Amino acid sequence: MISKEILDNTAPLPEFDQHYRVDLEKGRIYSLVTKRWLGEKAQGIRKNEYKMTTLKRNDGYNIRMYVHEVVYSAGSQQTKSEWREKSFTTDKDGKLIPFPLTVNHKNRNKHDNAYSNLILCPHKQQFTPDVIEDIVSKRKRLTKDEVIMIRQEFLEWEGTKTDFCLMMKDIVGVSFNTIESIINYKSHKNVKLEGDE
Repeated sequence: MISKEILDNTAPLPEFDQHYRVDLEKGRIYSLVTKRWLGEKAQGIRKNEYKMTTLKRNDGYNIRMYVHEVVYSAGSQQTKSEWREKSFTTDKDGKLIPFPLTVNHKNRNKHDNAYSNLILCPHKQQFTPDVIEDIVSKRKRLTKDEVIMIRQEFLEWEGTKTDFCLMMKDIVGVSFNTIESIINYKSHKNVKLEGDE
């Protein structure tokens, strides 16, 4: 039985409503099966820092979705395919062409998944000049010594590659992808450790 408080303060999630309710104000998901809020301690997934979860659809299939997409679907009472794939624009001749949309955070805080902070827009529209400038200004060119240090630390690391990249990106001040590219020798190929061929 669902508590009155949960029912009053959450919205059903289309295609998933047998298993979940969504708190639109706080941007979180409640499991009707476990009677708990999902991902309370989630920090965001490795590359883009958006929170992601796996949900069981009413038909029994497990689907991975970003939390902000889940919240938007519950708030708009549309499935992801309804708001994403059924959007169209016109080409120069006036013909309708598919125009997939994405959910954007108005305040650019990827952890603020409140429905009031989410807006539907074309993917390209997320990258306004001020966003691009912000991204470029945060780029950092690593020195040869930093690349060597990263690779040496990884050789001695006993945990997972993902955990290493998450830790090292914060220490060095670059993206997850940058760290991953360095330890996989996809970037800085000319910088070698002693014993590398």
